Amino acid sequence: MSKTNLVLVLLLIAVSAACAGCAGPAATAEPTAQQTSQPTAQPTAEPTAQPTIEPTSPTPAANVTISGSAFSPDTVTIPVHGSVTWTNEESLVHTVEFDGQQSGTMGRGEQYTRTFDTPGTYEYVCGIHPFMKGKVIVQ
Repeated sequence: MSKTNLVLVLLLIAVSAACAGCAGPAATAEPTAQQTSQPTAQPTAEPTAQPTIEPTSPTPAANVTISGSAFSPDTVTIPVHGSVTWTNEESLVHTVEFDGQQSGTMGRGEQYTRTFDTPGTYEYVCGIHPFMKGKVIVQ
């Protein structure tokens, strides 16, 4: 055989081998069924109590409304370090005054809050209307 024929035969064999992979889809393996197990219930942890965060601003222990030119209620009892909030609910201006300490003038809807750190009885008046009186008892 001549060299040319030998090269052609080898070339034909190489092309045939290369095209054999292109002839069709490759055989794929059929998936096999696998046995699955049922999940088992896992015990859950008991919830743990989270600490409660207390607000940093004083929370009123008592609320007093100013209405009808009167403090209501006129006497409140709170714990030491407790606070009282007065709210003016009428159109007249008022103040809350303790032994010379005054809230400042409060118009309708305005509030004044005071915290009491020492046990005792604290009497107060409206500096504008001295007939309006009240009392805070701190225990």
